[in-house]
Amino acid sequence: MSASLASSLLAWLLTYLIHSSVLLGVAWLVTRRRRLEPAASDLLWKVALLASLMTGTIQSRLELSTPASVALPVATLPQAALLNQPAAPASDAGNPGVRRAVRDAAGASVSRAPSLPLVVVLVWGAIALGWCLHYVARRLILFGRLADRRAVTDGPLAATLAELQRTAGYRRRVHLTMARTISSPVALGLSEICVPELALSDLGAEQQRSMLAHELAHLARRDSLWLAGASLMERCFFFQPLNRLARRELETTAEYLSDEWATRKTGSAVALAKCLATVAEWIQASPLGVPVAGLAERRSFLVSRISRLLEGRLPSSPASRRGWAVAAALGVAVTIAAAPRVSQSWSGP
Repeated sequence: MSASLASSLLAWLLTYLIHSSVLLGVAWLVTRRRRLEPAASDLLWKVALLASLMTGTIQSRLELSTPASVALPVATLPQAALLNQPAAPASDAGNPGVRRAVRDAAGASVSRAPSLPLVVVLVWGAIALGWCLHYVARRLILFGRLADRRAVTDGPLAATLAELQRTAGYRRRVHLTMARTISSPVALGLSEICVPELALSDLGAEQQRSMLAHELAHLARRDSLWLAGASLMERCFFFQPLNRLARRELETTAEYLSDEWATRKTGSAVALAKCLATVAEWIQASPLGVPVAGLAERRSFLVSRISRLLEGRLPSSPASRRGWAVAAALGVAVTIAAAPRVSQSWSGP
């Protein structure tokens, strides 16, 4: 990797750190102070995560002049090296060939030493790759635990799922599977719902319907992809601690919104609350080890979800969500126009 490329990448990473701190910080402040409904909170966190990846690049492409911009030097080392070179004899000082030889020797000595941006970028890349591989390994372990799952193509569960799909107008094909190695239902990828074997014996028909509706909501919302993407961002940009907060907030809003969706489709919040209480008894201390879209993977806030269902709290209106979408778009525009960015500049001879 060349010093120029390393400097450009380092400048982008520093700009990302600034912009993501602004966007995610504002999302945190707004969601905490206003106590938004899950739909609005989910929207703000997703916009903040995605926009933080793009605002710096947009600024660079448009060559915007923003306040407090910082220029990252990339070619200052050769000058320092020239200062450390022995002076040419006075008799040769005016000889252009001698001066050129001194500069070439200085450049050669510097080129053998990696630049600071290159070292920083390589260290970041190694750590980010290690964290991402660790996440992938844990995902593979999860799928290894589910290797014995079997397809459920008939019976009451399959019939209930088909009826829910018809009612909800969900046209994509869904694979229903069952495994004895999990303690909570989970949505896998974009088209699979895997339920524990205990769901057949410990849940009544209405609770089974609520369980499947909740998991179908995760598929419809593509929560598995969002959580996987947020988890990879958390590890790739490990120097931004707000990414972890964003990922956990997305987990929370995904569960609340799936609860709402399931309640609307089944018409019974009580059945879903009873289902959650039963599933909570199945969960072990560390169920799956990676963030997944599941009915009760985070036991810590099950009580809050059950209380919310039993209290019958209504979700925010579509008009309210549109208002927050406009506010989020304006926030991104202001970030592009006014947030500081780091750029590279040549300052060599």
